[in-house]
Amino acid sequence: MNQKSKHRTANILLGILLLPLGTFMGAGLTGWAFHVKTYGMRAPEMFGWIGAFILYGVVAAVAAAPALTAMLVLAVVRCTPHGTHAALSTLLSLVLGSLALIICFLTNPKDIGLSGMIFAGVACLLVVGIVESLMSKRLQNQALHATSEPAPGAASSSHDG
Repeated sequence: MNQKSKHRTANILLGILLLPLGTFMGAGLTGWAFHVKTYGMRAPEMFGWIGAFILYGVVAAVAAAPALTAMLVLAVVRCTPHGTHAALSTLLSLVLGSLALIICFLTNPKDIGLSGMIFAGVACLLVVGIVESLMSKRLQNQALHATSEPAPGAASSSHDG
């Protein structure tokens, strides 16, 4: 397996693990904050603190799934350096989880419905599109990026032998 394939495989595995996990945790913590702001420190009646955390995380992960998939695909296609892209993607997934849950709450504060999840999914896709377009220009100048231009006078990497 060549080096480029190893990098792509590592991006895929890291993305599959970290993106939904970050979204889940961001939404769970945001849901707790909304609950504490609204009802104080008393535990949620039906599910308790842990159940509420899990419920909020699952709702946000489902709502942000299209955006998470887009992030994963773009990471594989662009072959950015692992450290930078993994860190930025993880941070963005935390933001997407919070954003998805906030939008679900704003559309209908008493019940999380399909319309709220649709709005949250569209908003998450827009955020990913904006961030990826902004970062693609910055990352194209890095030597490890697949679309970067070789330095002037650099030797060709193809071997005709």
